[in-house]
Amino acid sequence: MSKPLLLKRTLSNYGYKLTALALSLLIWYVVQSEEILEVNAKLDVVIEVANSSAVRDSEVLTRDITLRGPRLLVGAQQGKSLVAVIRVPASKIGSLRYRLDKEFIPNFDSRVRLTIHDPYVVFVVEEKMTKSLIVKPLILGEVKGDLALESSLAEPASIEVSGARSEVAKLTQLVTDPIDVSALTESKVVTLGISRANLPSVLLNANQVKVSLVVGPKKSIKTISFVPVSVEGADLSSSVRPLSISLLVRAPDAMIPDLSVDDFKATVTAKDLVPGRYDLDIKVKGPDGTIIQEINPQKASVVIFNHKKRE
Repeated sequence: MSKPLLLKRTLSNYGYKLTALALSLLIWYVVQSEEILEVNAKLDVVIEVANSSAVRDSEVLTRDITLRGPRLLVGAQQGKSLVAVIRVPASKIGSLRYRLDKEFIPNFDSRVRLTIHDPYVVFVVEEKMTKSLIVKPLILGEVKGDLALESSLAEPASIEVSGARSEVAKLTQLVTDPIDVSALTESKVVTLGISRANLPSVLLNANQVKVSLVVGPKKSIKTISFVPVSVEGADLSSSVRPLSISLLVRAPDAMIPDLSVDDFKATVTAKDLVPGRYDLDIKVKGPDGTIIQEINPQKASVVIFNHKKRE
């Protein structure tokens, strides 16, 4: 058969042919729409609370679900996840229990039948708490040779943590991801994340810090105990707890034997503070050539009273 003849037969009656194609597509669509399909999927539960509240142990809740309906609606959900959103009013605090249903899934098609396996979720909503925590670099190993790690300082030195009150209240500090200094030959700055190990589900206003690692000639370490803590800059009477702290001091070998409590001064600054209770950083000064390796504890609880201090 010649090409002109084949082309002529192909294009002849094209109106009938287009109609037949449209009908076949319509029939296919109707069949697909009417065919009932059942698939398994996942349902991720998102809990939204007021700005003044937080969910304790706020890990992602997931439930197994079964969807049953027309193939066109449920076929694409095989093995995928839907999202259910529970919006908790600001007035609700404590242990809450919800039964999941279609109403929690945005834009859910009513033609699809939903079966949620284990449909009940229980969670605890508490008052939200925010506080600033000191960041401590987690050092592994020791610098080799005649060098030693003189200091490891994080920037920012503290990070704001917010979350459920019971979880935030028990936190005393944050630590970085581990830093192995065994191969360190010179001072350097490294960027690290905040370790999430043993850290509850809280929000941080910064997830990374820069740690300055300073090395110098090897020095000996000495513990100085019972260094008194004093309050400076307060016009009003005050009290401080603890009354004393301990220090881990690094200094040249020749200085170590003569170092004593009298060589160090530990203070907290309470200038311009109004009556109340405050958690303040403890600052320590020592002789030239010494390095304060560790302060324990790093903060003091100061109470400012509503009367002038005695001269």
